[in-house]
Amino acid sequence: MSSSWGQGAELRILPERLADDRLSELQAICSAIGASVLIGDDAVGNALPPRVAVTGLGRGARRVPQQVIQWLDENAPEACLLLLCEEPLIRSSVTRSEGRVTLVAWGSGRELIRSRLRMLLSEPPPAESDERVQGETLARRCWTACAGDRRSLTLHCDPEGNTRLALTIADAGATRTPSDSRALLRLPSSADAWHVDWPALPHTVWLLSTQRLPTATDLGAVHGGKGSVVVRAAPGDVALAVTPALGEQLARDLGQLLESNAAGGGPAVFDAVTRAARTSQASSVAVVEVR
Repeated sequence: MSSSWGQGAELRILPERLADDRLSELQAICSAIGASVLIGDDAVGNALPPRVAVTGLGRGARRVPQQVIQWLDENAPEACLLLLCEEPLIRSSVTRSEGRVTLVAWGSGRELIRSRLRMLLSEPPPAESDERVQGETLARRCWTACAGDRRSLTLHCDPEGNTRLALTIADAGATRTPSDSRALLRLPSSADAWHVDWPALPHTVWLLSTQRLPTATDLGAVHGGKGSVVVRAAPGDVALAVTPALGEQLARDLGQLLESNAAGGGPAVFDAVTRAARTSQASSVAVVEVR
């Protein structure tokens, strides 16, 4: 983990509102994700500004500290801000100001803090609207990740940050008609609804959230083959799509795997499923989390 600028660190920790034990824990988390970090509020100067700034929010505080706002205005006006809160929140993670400010309670655990940092350090969506997403991207209202066989499952994200997403599984089975083979999941720019148009393929598309009961819902089993279905979306929702062969391979344990990783958000789910997919041929995994 870097302690000097060089060409600039991607993450700046503003330590004034972080106790020593909190600062040490945060440094360990940053090291685990391989982030280049600088600690302190000295001016950026000629170095590249950080992409993310991190500081604490004490008990009873309800506003971003004015000194932090001023530092961002002067040194990193495009950076996202992560506030680590001493008090519990209404949700494990809360996003404000069109994605610029994210709040996470320390009590939510190290895994979720690591997940939020990883999300905030992800790249923006592709510059071309028809370009497929591969890897991890961060838009204004969602985070996406995709890995595996690009011919089987694709993910597109609006380059302007409108968070319109479509996931398509191309190999829904040779015996199916073209209409039966269509498998689309869309999230509009309002990020308030999942539009599900999926064949009856259990274990291929899931909706996860620690705010929902059950935590993991097999959308392919519940809504598959019923035409276009709209499901209300909310911050913290994680949608997972996998290729049919992988879904069948993981079918027995997939629900339990997803429930055990849902608290860590999209990155934790993505990592868990991609690890499980390593032994599957021509597998593909896509994850979308609403911010």
